Amino acid sequence: MVDFESIARSSTDIWYDHECMVIQAQVERLSPNEWEEFERKCLAAPAASQERLAYVLGVKCQQVLS
Repeated sequence: MVDFESIARSSTDIWYDHECMVIQAQVERLSPNEWEEFERKCLAAPAASQERLAYVLGVKCQQVLS
């Protein structure tokens, strides 16, 4: 499952240099059953964490479409 705590506590520099890639790998490994829980946690996360998750998902979409 995605580590929501690390999303919230990472500084901006650490997020874009390292943590973003870690979270992206965690998202890639989600099973179909885990997506429902992931969605619930995303909706309950603070706005800053939601923005970071949107960035991760946006990067993944760009990679798939390239």
